[in-house]
Amino acid sequence: MVPTSKSSAFAINSEIAAIVTTANQSIKKQPCLWLLHGSGGISSNDDLWRDRALTLGYTVIQVDSYTNRGIFKQHWDKLDEYRIAPEVRAHDLVQAMYWLKDRYPVMPFADITNSVCVGFSDGASGAICLQEHHSPDLWRKSFCLYPGLPRYFLDRVTNIRNEKTHIFVGELDNWTPAAACEEFQSNTNCSLTIIPDTHHSFSKPGINQWHEQTLRTRTERGVFCKYSETATQMVMDKVFNA
Repeated sequence: MVPTSKSSAFAINSEIAAIVTTANQSIKKQPCLWLLHGSGGISSNDDLWRDRALTLGYTVIQVDSYTNRGIFKQHWDKLDEYRIAPEVRAHDLVQAMYWLKDRYPVMPFADITNSVCVGFSDGASGAICLQEHHSPDLWRKSFCLYPGLPRYFLDRVTNIRNEKTHIFVGELDNWTPAAACEEFQSNTNCSLTIIPDTHHSFSKPGINQWHEQTLRTRTERGVFCKYSETATQMVMDKVFNA
């Protein structure tokens, strides 16, 4: 059998788009990996996970919440910057899921009923919202890498499908701190892995720097981000062996 890769981009509606990729469209009933990008938009986070998933026989679906809304990236350097709420990010995925399910010929090689989601940072918060009980139960699991969990989120999001939610965060993350993830885990009984000696953006290749103007809280600035190949491979092994 000759591998026949395929990648297509679709405008789901006026606000969101999706990119669907398979390494071999001749193989049927491929499981689906959905990637929910962070506040930097689709980036090296997604590339790394897409490439690994394709080698394992997944169809990869990347939902772009920014481009059709006229956003390149979110900078987090001022309080009045336009934000897309995590609940909206989750709804973007639900809309994309229904759109693709209604159009089976778009990706006849995929089993869309066998889907998992991996979200990064801001997108990881959206991946948590996918598992709220009022949200349609469409994904087998949400894997949430260094999610933002501000106080309003911790207070509001308490009723989730905990067995389908797994958070990964670095012990040294000073933007989406492990302490907030521990509080969320205590409130919801979701799964939580705190990775020693690891920072924010540990699954984003090429990053190793301070972002001095990034708001860490409403009043404090300065965020450190650093890629960790070891942490990323550990999380990938857990996700793809789940």
